[in-house]
Amino acid sequence: MKARDWNPRPQNIRYQGPINLPALASGSLRAPKRLRPQRRRDGFLEWAKVHDNYYGTLRKEVEPFRDRGTGVILVIDVQGAAQVRARCPDHLSIFMRTSAPDLLEERLRARGTEDEAAIQRRLTNARKELERAGEYQVQVVNDDLTLAVARLSELIEGEFRRARNHA
Repeated sequence: MKARDWNPRPQNIRYQGPINLPALASGSLRAPKRLRPQRRRDGFLEWAKVHDNYYGTLRKEVEPFRDRGTGVILVIDVQGAAQVRARCPDHLSIFMRTSAPDLLEERLRARGTEDEAAIQRRLTNARKELERAGEYQVQVVNDDLTLAVARLSELIEGEFRRARNHA
């Protein structure tokens, strides 16, 4: 799995599993002025301001894979996902969630990477994002990493099998 992740906070341990797909995670744009020229040229597949940071996925990072018929995995927020759904009708959208909000708070605190204000901001944003979960084709509960990865693998592999059969 190839991955590109430009994220302003320290990296968490990421699952490295059997899914053999190019993956591109959206990246943090540390300077909003870097965003403007790309937005003017329609250079972003999606972009958003999330948790007081700007994130975006450049078209040039995604389109070469899509042009070859290769699937791309984007790890993006609800704002970016809405933009991708509008631009890529052949998408598969998956909303990852915990079974309860208190579990998300436990995970954020256990990570130890953010101060109280950042944790509260993320929890507030998470409540707003949960209101949009119904916009996604599928929701996966991520209370058990092994089960969540197995479900994601099943969904993604099934989607690519369907795409190959229709090609």
